[in-house]
Formats: sequence, C-alpha cells, structure tokens
Amino acid sequence: MRTCNSRLTSLVEPSDVSSTTTDWFLTPERGDIVKNSLSQSLAVVGLVALTLIVGTCKGDDGAAGATGPAGTAGTPGPPGPPGSGATPTSIASVALPDALTIPTTATNLGSVTLTVPAPGKVLLLVSGSAVFFGDNTMADVGLGTGAGLTDLHSTRFGRQDGAGALRYTHAFSDMAVANVTAGTRTFFATGLREGTFSANGVNLGNLYLVALYVPN
Repeated sequence: MRTCNSRLTSLVEPSDVSSTTTDWFLTPERGDIVKNSLSQSLAVVGLVALTLIVGTCKGDDGAAGATGPAGTAGTPGPPGPPGSGATPTSIASVALPDALTIPTTATNLGSVTLTVPAPGKVLLLVSGSAVFFGDNTMADVGLGTGAGLTDLHSTRFGRQDGAGALRYTHAFSDMAVANVTAGTRTFFATGLREGTFSANGVNLGNLYLVALYVPN
C-alpha cells in the first residue's frame, strides 16, 4: 500500500514555539498564554491537514468484480430488405381489340407474353363486355396455352332460351393458373359463339388480358 508518512510527519509535528523570540516584549505570564494559544492552533491545523491527507490517500486498486447478469433482450428490429437471391414477381398486360360478330368456332382474341426467370406459376385474367343482339344466344371466353385454345379455363354467359330481339350487355371475366418453367411464355384469350345457342350475333369489347408471374 502507498504511504503518506513523510507528508504526515511534516504537518503534524509543529515547530517549537518556545524557541521564538517573540517573548522579549511579553511578561512571562502573557508569554505562556501566547505559547499555549499558538500550540493549540498549530495542533488544530495539524489535525485538519491530517484529515485531508488521510482522505486523499488511496490504496491499490482491488481485483475486478464478477460480471453481472445479462440484461433483457431488446425489441426486434425491422425486417431487412430482400436478399439478392430472391426471385421477383413480374406482370404483363395488354388491351385487346374488339371482336365483332364472333363465329361459332374458336377465335383467337389476342395474347400476352412475359419472361419467367425461374419455375413458378402464372395467374391469368381476361375481362371485357359482350353485346348480345337477342336471346337464345351464348358465348364462351377462355384462356389457353395456344391460339384458339381454352385448355386452361373458360367461362360461358348469355341466355340459352327466349325469342326476344332486344340487345343487352353482359360483363364477363375468366381466370386461370398455369405452372411454368423458366423462359418466355405466351398465353392466349379465345372467344366463340356456341353452336347450339347461336340465334343472334355477339360482339366482344373492352377486352383486357393480364399475366402475373409468382415464383415457387
């Protein structure tokens, strides 16, 4: 341990006031009183200095204490951005021309093409409106993997019965999901007027075809 003895000795041991020459003008009684007062004052100063020195003297640092317990876990941070290896989705869409007086045979209404980066699925949607020129007439609109095909899905709409000749409009849509591998893929919309229920003409308009790719 570090010591402070040399500092304490010089401050605690006062000089011998009896050797001073201040008593040449004092009486013996007054000289004793002054000597005693000075001795007491020096003793008080010495005690104060001793207290200050002892308070400032420190021993060597002790060994480090044991590590405290771990704190509670913080709240989770926000999710990070997608990794560079993630396969993005992609979408393609096209507005198709009107198809007037569609025949009773399958007719290609148009197609949509998109590039597929990896195996996945493509969601297809075609929508539009049909104008029927009377009753007893049905139409089919569907989606396929080739021109004139509805091998993925199709929908039927119209009026099977009746003899009315008033025009009316019927909105329609059809959806399908196709499994795909990487590469360029084209899908088709197909329309036709049914042979059995085909008393009147049908026009297709406002046609819109969408393909949305989603990776596996």
